Amino acid sequence: MSSYDMDRGPGGIIADLSAQRIKDQLHEGNKVRFRHHNIPEYVVAEVIEVSEFDFKIKLNQRLIQSNVLPGDHVSVNFINNSEEECQINGVIEEGRAAFPQYYKIKVMRLEKFKDARKNRRYAVEICCDITDENREFFGIIRNISLSGFRMFTRTAIENRKNINVKMYFDENTSVDIYAGLVRSKQLMNCFEYGLVILGANDQGRKELREIINGFRNTEEN
Repeated sequence: MSSYDMDRGPGGIIADLSAQRIKDQLHEGNKVRFRHHNIPEYVVAEVIEVSEFDFKIKLNQRLIQSNVLPGDHVSVNFINNSEEECQINGVIEEGRAAFPQYYKIKVMRLEKFKDARKNRRYAVEICCDITDENREFFGIIRNISLSGFRMFTRTAIENRKNINVKMYFDENTSVDIYAGLVRSKQLMNCFEYGLVILGANDQGRKELREIINGFRNTEEN
């Protein structure tokens, strides 16, 4: 949609890696964020085994009612040895219900996000309301920085500038910002958007900075 791409343009790059190289990026003992469509948020897990085409994770909490079954598609986010954010899209091959639970995942796609921006991105799961051309609809923010964020919606965004986004960080904290659309991608059942933050009031800027600093402190600790 635009010649400027938040991930492929001057702000950063995405490199598609083959499944054969998974052992170069992921190692036993790595902490990862496991995501399944029946789970409302990421689950922290530990890598316990890695081979050329698949890997096994041990969950730090039970997933009793999540209906995570063999054959399901999942995503796994992690930071590699070069401190680059990576995401694996894969399929569950097998799992164990007894605690500690584990899942073996076959790698279908590996994307490496090398952050070349001034502001570092943080993987998140933030609900938001979007107002675009007098329409209001729901979205999920998957990563965020002080300059922009990546968002998924079921509804197509028609306006490219002055999109109002209300982010809900918890039941007591929300931030209103104005954003501009710089990247769009239509997926099978939703839309993926890259947006740049164009403005917010003074209180919104302060709260957003404090929240992102909280993400930074959590990762460092």
